[in-house]
Amino acid sequence: IKEAAVREKPVLGICVGMQMLFDVSHEFGETPGLGLIAGSVSRIPTVNDRGERYKIPHIGWSPLCLPRGCNGWGGTPLAGIDPGAEVYFVHSYAAQPVN
Repeated sequence: IKEAAVREKPVLGICVGMQMLFDVSHEFGETPGLGLIAGSVSRIPTVNDRGERYKIPHIGWSPLCLPRGCNGWGGTPLAGIDPGAEVYFVHSYAAQPVN
């Protein structure tokens, strides 16, 4: 996987595959990843900054939000999907990239 990334081949990780792309995942203790994306994967907090409780695992339709500074999904597997389009999620952990 690292060799493919160095050759700039597209790499897509879903679920555990996505966790492997980061520096570290905390799903089953602290487990090192491949370090292709700087950051970590951590459990979604059970309470937001307003003190409201989240349902964990998160199951349901939620919008896809663009990262800060991005105008669209061009050049990614999500190309052609409108920002804010809703997709179905089932997860308890979230990727937290450094940038």
